[in-house]
Amino acid sequence: MNRKINYVMRLVDIYRPYLFFDAVFDDLNTEKLRMAARTSLVEEDVLYFDPKCIDWEDYFMNIHIPDIVKHVFK
Repeated sequence: MNRKINYVMRLVDIYRPYLFFDAVFDDLNTEKLRMAARTSLVEEDVLYFDPKCIDWEDYFMNIHIPDIVKHVFK
């Protein structure tokens, strides 16, 4: 039992910076790249990236969390 508690406490210490990370990310460079693609010969869909189009629930439930379980909680 004590071993499991120590294991969980270690995981809490490892993931604390990510769990309580309070930041806002700037996508200005991504937007500049998208605008440059529109005005050049590059097809816009080649450089297309819009985080609003990502299904975040699907990503976390079917990709992110299963990989954490697979690779961290071995």
